[in-house]
Amino acid sequence: MSDNIEKRLKEEKQKIDEQIAPPELEGRLRTALFSQKKQRRLRSPFIWKTIAAILVITMLTSYHYQAFAYYGKKILGFDGIVSDTLQDLNEAGLGQIIDQSFQLKEGITMKLNGLITDENRMILYYTISSANGNLDEPELDYTPSKITGLFTNSMFESGSGKINKANTEIKGTFSFEPPSPFAKKLTLHFHSINKQITFDYDPSKAMEATINQKVNQAVAIDGGEIQFQTITASPTLTTIKGSTDVKEITQVTQPFEQISLIANGELVEPKGNEYSSSFNKTNFELDFDALPKDLQSLQIKVDQYLGYEEVKEKIQLNKGETVEIAGHELTIHDINVSNGQTKVVIATDESVTLDEVSIGDESQKSPLEKVEDQKLTKQQDQIIEERTLIFESTSLPKYLYIEGVHFMKPYNEIINIRLN
Repeated sequence: MSDNIEKRLKEEKQKIDEQIAPPELEGRLRTALFSQKKQRRLRSPFIWKTIAAILVITMLTSYHYQAFAYYGKKILGFDGIVSDTLQDLNEAGLGQIIDQSFQLKEGITMKLNGLITDENRMILYYTISSANGNLDEPELDYTPSKITGLFTNSMFESGSGKINKANTEIKGTFSFEPPSPFAKKLTLHFHSINKQITFDYDPSKAMEATINQKVNQAVAIDGGEIQFQTITASPTLTTIKGSTDVKEITQVTQPFEQISLIANGELVEPKGNEYSSSFNKTNFELDFDALPKDLQSLQIKVDQYLGYEEVKEKIQLNKGETVEIAGHELTIHDINVSNGQTKVVIATDESVTLDEVSIGDESQKSPLEKVEDQKLTKQQDQIIEERTLIFESTSLPKYLYIEGVHFMKPYNEIINIRLN
């Protein structure tokens, strides 16, 4: 019998050696072995060896099949739809299957295929189907609002999808704030559809962050500084949080677009940013793709950010006139006086905003009342913004006065993040 046991052990060992087990297997096995209650020593060494061998075989076989199941749970049908990062995680079996369908409206169904969760976000995989081929209709709004559950109120952050040529199927993902680790059931809510769907959730499958640390470094800029506070890198996303005390942040359309993350000397793909201002402070979050596994170095680079220059320019108001202000061109496209207003149409780089603008001459000036009809056009490698400046004036002005200019200014400042 002893020979048979040893033979079975060798066979099981060979099977386990050939199986690529999940990284936590060793810890789980060690925990299971050492968590057994201490038993009285059996008198017969032969009986003890036999029972121990059977126990080990049972445990090894159990973990062998758990490993197989772990790697078998893949969310199918999303090749070429999700990013390479998400695809790699899915291929590794790190998602959770939901496989629940419900009716959005008559003739249109939504299926929740599965999800992937980590410390930064929850990504929900979905499929919308319609036999009528009407999924491109603009009135169909399936945008979710949030996911709720125990200690969970995860707001919708972003979404993407791909519709087939027949307009009968959309496959995509929704991204939410991560749910609570105590939630075992989650409910999806929508903005415009009076529907909810509840599904099971296993918080133990949520992936932990690989980096979660303070940065606490700042870059000085015109009018203040950018304070980078924390960085959290998870398997799906890398998020940098910080704040700035620059008051004129709304003077440019994308103030954080030129802040980069560099890992091992290579740019990490940006995934978006958001910010909110209150009092004299603006808090921001910058999202980037997941970091490489063999991380050696990590840097934040401020390529460009909001700048300001006092110019005190006096520009002759002639149609077609082009001048350079703070290194940027400004062109007068049109001047029109009607109905007690003067409208001056100008064109500048998209990032340029004028400060303290007026028209007239040295004896009388009319300040800017409002800006209308902002249009963006692409000229070579530059985005040009055309806008109409409106003044309360009934006479054709002689000059356009500009006191200062807000613009995206090169800084090229680098912060080295010490990896803990």
